Amino acid sequence: MFIVGLAFPLLRYKDMKQSGYINNLDNGFFARALFIGIILAVFCSLFIGTEHNDRTIRNKIIVGQKRETIYLSNMITCSVIAITMCIVFFVPYLSVGIPLLVFLLLM
Repeated sequence: MFIVGLAFPLLRYKDMKQSGYINNLDNGFFARALFIGIILAVFCSLFIGTEHNDRTIRNKIIVGQKRETIYLSNMITCSVIAITMCIVFFVPYLSVGIPLLVFLLLM
């Protein structure tokens, strides 16, 4: 995600230099959020599916954990991963994209 966050503003900048059409930084900002959603769907399905497939959820219930706490822990884990993916994508995107946009507007 970090490399994708670095590559997208550079590719947009190259496209703006060739076409002469100035794109705003926010146009690509939220369009790439769809990419994060797809990767997150794959990660969560693999994470939770492996737990069900290996029957570790059965072991957790036998030990005495409630189903609500098991599902809540899965939800919290997937949410933390989603927030981390967003940060790992958007920080490089903005740190590369803002200087390029300012440089392009000053020219």
